[in-house]
Amino acid sequence: MTTGSGQTPARCVVSGGARSTAADVSDMRSTAHRLDTSGDDATSLCGDVARAASHLPLKSAVLSPGSAAAIADEVAGLTIGPNSLGSLAVQMEFVARTVRWSAQAYELTDEAEQRALAAIQVATAAPRVATALTSALSTSHGNPKTLLADLERLAYVDPQLVPAAVTVVRGLVLAGSPALAAVGIDPPTGSSYEQQVAWINGLANAAGKLDDRTPLTVSRIARRSDTSASDVAGLLRQARTVEAASGDDHSTVQVRRSVGADGRGAWSVIVPGTSNWSPDEPHSPADLTANVRAAAGLPSSNYAAIESAVRDAMAARGIAPGSEPVMLVGHSQGGLIAMRLAADDSFRETFDVRQVVTAGSPVSRIEAPDTVQVLSVELAGDPVPKLDGTADPSTINRIVVACTPPDADRIELFEAHDARRYLDTVAVNGQSLDADPGLARWRDSAAPWLTGGGDDVFEYHLRRP
Repeated sequence: MTTGSGQTPARCVVSGGARSTAADVSDMRSTAHRLDTSGDDATSLCGDVARAASHLPLKSAVLSPGSAAAIADEVAGLTIGPNSLGSLAVQMEFVARTVRWSAQAYELTDEAEQRALAAIQVATAAPRVATALTSALSTSHGNPKTLLADLERLAYVDPQLVPAAVTVVRGLVLAGSPALAAVGIDPPTGSSYEQQVAWINGLANAAGKLDDRTPLTVSRIARRSDTSASDVAGLLRQARTVEAASGDDHSTVQVRRSVGADGRGAWSVIVPGTSNWSPDEPHSPADLTANVRAAAGLPSSNYAAIESAVRDAMAARGIAPGSEPVMLVGHSQGGLIAMRLAADDSFRETFDVRQVVTAGSPVSRIEAPDTVQVLSVELAGDPVPKLDGTADPSTINRIVVACTPPDADRIELFEAHDARRYLDTVAVNGQSLDADPGLARWRDSAAPWLTGGGDDVFEYHLRRP
């Protein structure tokens, strides 16, 4: 199938949210609650009937014994016996308990399956990686570029190859801890993913790299009007814009306010992806340091700078922080930072964070509060979203849009992760995504940001002195 422009669209699959295991369990428990309530109503009605019958005057039975007998039969049918209200109440209570037990069993079974799957992935990680390396080495004939291309192809064929590689590296770190201690290097203080990344950050700090002690300068460089986003593609277009405007000298953050037809405002904070890979404190804070610290869950100078920019924009509009909802948007590192901010209690106490939209970001390990709706876009062939080495959580407040572009098996690594590619893929599939019922709840929750008549845009440069 092709689009009107002649471009073959990607295949996109929406998961999580209303289609998540958590949503199924929630629906089952809601059904059990309604059954309980109906059972209580039946019990109450049964008692009302019995009480009403007990107050019928005795002389009515004397004057009209036939009618009295008929009434007695009706009352008996309603209050006792297999088809009575009392029996119905008991049956409803039984079904409600059965549904609750089923929900619990479903939940426990899913958790057990997830644990079993994780154990299988750990057990097969080393053989999977070894097989891939052997295959790539045998076909590349020592050519590094060919080797990388073969590994990229294998990562597309086997989507679990990148998480497996992460698992192998983590295992090697743990296995090598005694050897590290023997040569005077402190091993990681824990076995979690975040602790191991923090350990790498600490080693780099000891070598004078990945230093993040200098606060950033935040400069408002523009204020203008712009068209509001109307769909996911519009939000990704904004993310690509700030990424393209960032460079070695600074990173660019936009703070936007949309006003809906009801006159209410909603803010979006657009955070850029990586613009500099140097570990040596480049002027741009969208760098390798920010990636490592966000992956490790460590404090970052970016967080305070972004908060400062949001406060400044709200002050310029006379809006008190926390009085209007906030959406955080970002590609790659931008999405990772957005999720860290949304998960931060202090940031949420200051700002009313309701939404996060990420594209190509490894955010599966970051727990999203129940009050925050997360939409993550991932493209087949892009290994970056899988760098955290774990599966996407199946929860009501997290939706994943996974797309397979028609050339996913032929694209190079950096192009597969490019913000423009994410934008084009989602844009060309916009009509089918808009019609997907799996996104209905998200579209409703994101309406304040997607139905504005125009945005008031504040643009900031973040910079290391």
